[in-house]
Amino acid sequence: MLKNKLICAPALLFVFFALVCFMGCREDAASLLKNKTLQAEAGVVEAQFDLGMMYDLGRNTKQDHVEALKWYTMAAEQGHANAQYNLGRMYDWGRGMPVDYVMAYKWYDIAASRNDAVSDVARRKRDFLKHKLSPEQIAEAERLSREFSFGR
Repeated sequence: MLKNKLICAPALLFVFFALVCFMGCREDAASLLKNKTLQAEAGVVEAQFDLGMMYDLGRNTKQDHVEALKWYTMAAEQGHANAQYNLGRMYDWGRGMPVDYVMAYKWYDIAASRNDAVSDVARRKRDFLKHKLSPEQIAEAERLSREFSFGR
Protein backbone atom coordinates (compact mmCIF):
# COMPACT_ATOMS: atom_id res chain seq x y z
CA MET A 1 0.00 0.00 0.00
CA LEU A 2 2.79 2.43 0.90
CA LYS A 3 4.54 1.55 -2.35
CA ASN A 4 1.43 2.55 -4.37
CA LYS A 5 1.23 5.89 -2.54
CA LEU A 6 4.88 6.59 -3.27
CA ILE A 7 4.37 5.84 -6.96
CA CYS A 8 1.24 8.04 -7.15
CA ALA A 9 2.83 10.97 -5.30
CA PRO A 10 5.10 12.05 -8.20
CA ALA A 11 2.21 11.73 -10.64
CA LEU A 12 -0.02 13.87 -8.40
CA LEU A 13 2.78 16.39 -7.98
CA PHE A 14 3.19 16.56 -11.77
CA VAL A 15 -0.55 17.16 -12.24
CA PHE A 16 -0.52 19.80 -9.51
CA PHE A 17 2.42 21.71 -11.04
CA ALA A 18 0.98 21.38 -14.53
CA LEU A 19 -2.29 22.91 -13.33
CA VAL A 20 -0.43 25.70 -11.51
CA CYS A 21 1.62 26.42 -14.63
CA PHE A 22 -1.47 26.32 -16.85
CA MET A 23 -3.35 28.71 -14.57
CA GLY A 24 -0.28 30.94 -14.37
CA CYS A 25 0.00 31.01 -18.17
CA ARG A 26 -3.68 31.95 -18.43
CA GLU A 27 -3.15 34.69 -15.89
CA ASP A 28 -0.12 35.94 -17.82
CA ALA A 29 -2.14 35.93 -21.04
CA ALA A 30 -4.93 37.89 -19.37
CA SER A 31 -2.54 40.46 -17.95
CA LEU A 32 -0.74 40.74 -21.30
CA LEU A 33 -4.05 41.40 -23.03
CA LYS A 34 -5.02 43.95 -20.40
CA ASN A 35 -1.68 45.77 -20.60
CA LYS A 36 -1.66 45.80 -24.41
CA THR A 37 -5.22 47.13 -24.42
CA LEU A 38 -4.31 49.96 -22.03
CA GLN A 39 -1.29 50.88 -24.17
CA ALA A 40 -3.29 50.65 -27.41
CA GLU A 41 -6.09 52.82 -26.03
CA ALA A 42 -3.41 55.38 -25.12
CA GLY A 43 -2.40 55.48 -28.81
CA VAL A 44 0.75 53.31 -28.76
CA VAL A 45 0.92 52.11 -32.35
CA GLU A 46 2.90 48.92 -31.67
CA ALA A 47 0.40 47.88 -28.99
CA GLN A 48 -2.45 48.51 -31.44
CA PHE A 49 -0.75 46.32 -34.03
CA ASP A 50 0.01 43.63 -31.42
CA LEU A 51 -3.64 43.56 -30.34
CA GLY A 52 -4.68 43.27 -33.97
CA MET A 53 -2.40 40.25 -34.32
CA MET A 54 -3.60 38.71 -31.06
CA TYR A 55 -7.25 38.95 -32.06
CA ASP A 56 -6.58 38.01 -35.69
CA LEU A 57 -4.72 34.83 -34.77
CA GLY A 58 -6.44 34.05 -31.46
CA ARG A 59 -3.21 34.33 -29.48
CA ASN A 60 -3.68 34.88 -25.73
CA THR A 61 -7.35 35.66 -26.42
CA LYS A 62 -10.34 34.37 -28.34
CA GLN A 63 -10.04 34.88 -32.10
CA ASP A 64 -12.14 37.90 -33.08
CA HIS A 65 -11.70 39.34 -36.58
CA VAL A 66 -13.92 42.36 -35.90
CA GLU A 67 -11.72 43.33 -32.95
CA ALA A 68 -8.58 42.65 -35.02
CA LEU A 69 -9.92 44.93 -37.74
CA LYS A 70 -10.46 47.70 -35.19
CA TRP A 71 -6.88 47.56 -33.87
CA TYR A 72 -5.25 47.10 -37.28
CA THR A 73 -7.17 50.16 -38.51
CA MET A 74 -5.93 52.29 -35.63
CA ALA A 75 -2.32 51.22 -36.21
CA ALA A 76 -2.59 51.52 -40.00
CA GLU A 77 -3.92 55.05 -39.75
CA GLN A 78 -0.83 55.94 -37.71
CA GLY A 79 1.42 54.60 -40.46
CA HIS A 80 2.25 51.07 -39.26
CA ALA A 81 3.25 49.22 -42.47
CA ASN A 82 2.45 45.70 -41.24
CA ALA A 83 -0.95 46.87 -39.98
CA GLN A 84 -1.62 48.45 -43.39
CA TYR A 85 -0.75 45.18 -45.12
CA ASN A 86 -2.81 43.11 -42.65
CA LEU A 87 -5.74 45.46 -43.06
CA GLY A 88 -5.53 44.95 -46.82
CA ARG A 89 -5.49 41.20 -46.23
CA MET A 90 -8.55 41.37 -43.99
CA TYR A 91 -10.53 43.27 -46.63
CA ASP A 92 -9.16 40.93 -49.30
CA TRP A 93 -10.25 37.80 -47.43
CA GLY A 94 -13.40 39.18 -45.79
CA ARG A 95 -12.21 38.81 -42.22
CA GLY A 96 -14.28 40.91 -39.84
CA MET A 97 -16.37 42.30 -42.71
CA PRO A 98 -17.54 41.31 -46.19
CA VAL A 99 -14.85 41.09 -48.89
CA ASP A 100 -14.06 44.56 -50.24
CA TYR A 101 -11.43 44.50 -53.00
CA VAL A 102 -11.41 48.29 -53.38
CA MET A 103 -10.46 48.74 -49.70
CA ALA A 104 -8.00 45.84 -49.91
CA TYR A 105 -6.35 47.49 -52.93
CA LYS A 106 -6.23 50.82 -51.05
CA TRP A 107 -4.43 49.35 -48.04
CA TYR A 108 -2.09 47.18 -50.12
CA ASP A 109 -1.24 50.27 -52.19
CA ILE A 110 -0.48 52.32 -49.07
CA ALA A 111 1.71 49.52 -47.67
CA ALA A 112 3.42 49.12 -51.08
CA SER A 113 4.42 52.79 -51.13
CA ARG A 114 6.57 52.44 -48.01
CA ASN A 115 9.71 50.89 -49.55
CA ASP A 116 10.34 48.51 -46.67
CA ALA A 117 10.16 44.75 -46.12
CA VAL A 118 6.37 44.71 -46.40
CA SER A 119 6.15 46.79 -49.57
CA ASP A 120 7.18 44.04 -52.03
CA VAL A 121 4.55 41.61 -50.74
CA ALA A 122 1.92 44.37 -50.63
CA ARG A 123 2.77 45.39 -54.19
CA ARG A 124 2.29 41.83 -55.44
CA LYS A 125 -1.03 41.50 -53.59
CA ARG A 126 -2.22 44.86 -54.94
CA ASP A 127 -1.24 43.96 -58.50
CA PHE A 128 -3.00 40.60 -58.21
CA LEU A 129 -6.20 42.39 -57.20
CA LYS A 130 -6.17 44.35 -60.45
CA HIS A 131 -7.53 41.21 -62.12
CA LYS A 132 -10.56 41.26 -59.82
CA LEU A 133 -11.41 44.96 -60.21
CA SER A 134 -12.85 47.09 -62.97
CA PRO A 135 -10.89 50.15 -64.16
CA GLU A 136 -13.35 52.34 -62.23
CA GLN A 137 -12.77 50.37 -59.02
CA ILE A 138 -9.00 50.60 -59.44
CA ALA A 139 -9.29 54.37 -59.96
CA GLU A 140 -11.41 54.63 -56.79
CA ALA A 141 -8.95 52.56 -54.75
CA GLU A 142 -6.01 54.63 -55.99
CA ARG A 143 -7.88 57.85 -55.16
CA LEU A 144 -8.53 56.57 -51.62
CA SER A 145 -4.87 55.64 -51.31
CA ARG A 146 -3.70 59.09 -52.47
CA GLU A 147 -6.10 60.83 -50.07
CA PHE A 148 -4.90 58.82 -47.10
CA SER A 149 -2.85 60.78 -44.59
CA PHE A 150 -1.02 59.26 -41.65
CA GLY A 151 -2.09 60.05 -38.11
CA ARG A 152 -5.51 61.48 -38.95
